[in-house]
Amino acid sequence: VNETSFAVQHRKLDVNMEHYPSKRTIYVSKSTEHRQERLLDSKEYNDGKADEFETRECKAQYPWQLTSFPTCSSVHEFDLTELDAKHERDRRVALIAHGYWRDVWMVREVMTGEKRVLKTLRYTHAYEERNYDRHRRDAVAMERLSKSPLVVNIYGFCGNSGIFEYADGGDIDERLWPHKKTHGRETAELSSLTKLQIATQATMGIAAMHNIDKEGQASIAHTDISPGQFVLLDGIYKLNDFNRARFIRWSATKDKPCGYHVGRNPGKNRSPEEYKYELQTEKVDIYSLGNIIYMLLTSSWPFNGFEDEVAQKKVMSGKRPMVAKSIWNSTDPIIQTLREAMHVCHQQDPKVRGTAREVEKILLKELQLRDPNALQRWGLGSSLT
Repeated sequence: VNETSFAVQHRKLDVNMEHYPSKRTIYVSKSTEHRQERLLDSKEYNDGKADEFETRECKAQYPWQLTSFPTCSSVHEFDLTELDAKHERDRRVALIAHGYWRDVWMVREVMTGEKRVLKTLRYTHAYEERNYDRHRRDAVAMERLSKSPLVVNIYGFCGNSGIFEYADGGDIDERLWPHKKTHGRETAELSSLTKLQIATQATMGIAAMHNIDKEGQASIAHTDISPGQFVLLDGIYKLNDFNRARFIRWSATKDKPCGYHVGRNPGKNRSPEEYKYELQTEKVDIYSLGNIIYMLLTSSWPFNGFEDEVAQKKVMSGKRPMVAKSIWNSTDPIIQTLREAMHVCHQQDPKVRGTAREVEKILLKELQLRDPNALQRWGLGSSLT
C-alpha cells in the first residue's frame, strides 16, 4: 500500500459526523398513516391536550402561574428497584399507596436516609400534554405555598413525578374512620374539641392557599377538597395534592377575577356550581370544606346511601345532607360553632358563600376560648390569648 492510500484509509474522523450511518429503513403502511391522521383531529387527541389558560380576555394574575421549576436530576436520584430489603429499617423503597393519577412511593434520601414521598404517573394513564400540565400545576402550586406551614412541602419535580414531604400520621378520613379497610366505616369517637381543632386546621390551610399572593384575592383554587387531602404532619393536618388545582386568571377589561370550568365533577362532595358545570371560583373549596365539617359533626359522608346522580341533583336544587336533631339541638358551644361554620360554607350562591378567612374567624374565636395555646402548640405563631 502506497503512502497516499494509507493516509486516506487512516484519516482522522470528524467528531460531528455519524461514524456508522444508519442504513435501516422503516416502512409505515398506508393504514397506519390513515390511523395517525384520524387521531390528529379525534376526540381522543383533543382530550389529551392541556386546557387553554390565557385568552384575549383573561390573563395570568402572576408570572408564576405560567412557569414550572423542574429538578429532574434530584428526582432521578431515587432507585425504585431497591425492593429487596430484609428488614424494615433497611427498606429504601416501598409502594405505599396510590391516588387516581399517581402511585405513591416511600423513598429515602441518598445521603441522609430521610424518608420522602415520590409520586409517579400510574401505568394506566397516558403521557400526554394534559397530564404534564396537571402535574406542572401541582408542583408550581406547592412550590408557591411552601412558605405556609399548613401545606405539605415539595422537594422536587420532573414531568409527571414529584418529591414531597413524608407523612405517616394518616389523613382526616382515617381519623374519622380508622378501621374502614378492615371493618368498614366504623366511626372513631372524637371529642368536640378534637373536631374543632381538625376543622380549624383544614380551614386555615385553605385560607393560606386562597390568600397566598394577595389577601382577599385568590390565585389558586384546589377544586378537590376532601378529608383525604389533609395529612397529619408535625401535629397538623396539612393540605396536599394540587393536581386538580386551577390557577385563577384576571380580566383586565372588567378588573376582576375570571372564572374557570372543570370538565368532569364526579362524586357527592362538590358544590352546586360544579355539578351544574357553571363558571367556578375558589368558593368551590369552601363548599367542600363545609362537607368536611359535616363529616366531623355526623361521622357520615354527605348523602350517604344515595347514588351519586341523586345526591348531585339534591345539591343542585339547594338541598343539604341530613343532620340529626341531636346535633341541630345540641347545647355544646363547640357543636354550635361547627354548625354555624358549616352553614356559612353551604350557601347555594357562591357570591353569598363565606370566604375561608370568614370561616377561619368563626372557628378561631371558639378555639381561643377552648384551647388558647393551640396555635403555639401547632407551631403556627403565638397563642390565642
